[in-house]
Amino acid sequence: MFSENKLIKEYILKNYVFDKNQYIEHRIKEPTKNTNNDLPKMPNILNNKVINNTITYKYLDDNMLAREFSNEQDFSKDYLLKFCLFNVNTELETPFLEYFLNNNDELLDFPETILLKDLFIDINKQLEVSNSWLFGNNKTDIDKINETIENVFLEQIINVFNFLTKASKEEGLKSYRGFMNENKYIYVFFDCSKLEIKNNKFIKCVLPELLNTENTNLNIDNNIVKLFEQNKWLINIKDLNDNNIENPNIIYLCDEENEEYVNILNNENEMLLIYPKIEHKTFGYIYVFTETPINKEQNIKRFVSFYNKELPTLENLDINYTSYYLMNNDKKYLILTNEEQFVEL
Repeated sequence: MFSENKLIKEYILKNYVFDKNQYIEHRIKEPTKNTNNDLPKMPNILNNKVINNTITYKYLDDNMLAREFSNEQDFSKDYLLKFCLFNVNTELETPFLEYFLNNNDELLDFPETILLKDLFIDINKQLEVSNSWLFGNNKTDIDKINETIENVFLEQIINVFNFLTKASKEEGLKSYRGFMNENKYIYVFFDCSKLEIKNNKFIKCVLPELLNTENTNLNIDNNIVKLFEQNKWLINIKDLNDNNIENPNIIYLCDEENEEYVNILNNENEMLLIYPKIEHKTFGYIYVFTETPINKEQNIKRFVSFYNKELPTLENLDINYTSYYLMNNDKKYLILTNEEQFVEL
């Protein structure tokens, strides 16, 4: 079990950072001391899952993320911990990634908090003594100190993760995948696929939104876009043969008003039990979507679907097609005929 580190717990509850403007330097005068026996060992779990007993996927299981947080960190710097919480959604036939972003004054970013670096400084001083010419290079002491540094880091991030998700500490440990450094940020990754997260500050986003913000109505922090652009191995789920599984398309459901198609607004106080269909003279009742928001200033419902963007238009298909493009008033719309073809974010 974790040690009862009241300093970390009180800090998280009081100073958890949702707003970048709150990012200030914090000094802790007396770091708490942790014994190695108080903290659990980090399990080495691969994120593999069987879908319909036939398809197996994996994500972040190729040791691309760091797992050892040691004295190699520069503790003279201030770091922001960015919590990259993701979910592998299996509601459609093909699995896809969702990342949980925090909505902070209309800017979407990963939840974040400050690394309590002062907790490491005292520990690191012990390492400097062990490495000094007077005491010699005591490898046993160095290994113990590095293990303590790693455990203190682990305790910090698990406590914040528990605060964000209301998950247990055991669930936090099983969900943790590793971290990576990018300038002043330390990105820590957690697989939340087996957790039910209840946090109304979070908005689920898929990779096409994180990589191509111009075609969405979301205002996503540019550092997130850079993170995925510069680390391509974060972009795709893989099958067992290490082949990338395609990412879905982001689409926006429409209703009909005054013979015009309009995107459906996202009313947080209202849940649609049945998605509206629009009657077509040839194909009957169909689901109509746009591939970009009609009005980017509106908060509209977002959906994902897997389909080939080389779909035919109405003039070149037969009644057996379940997805196609339709022109209406010189505008192009995506048509889906089956509710199993899409899922709401």
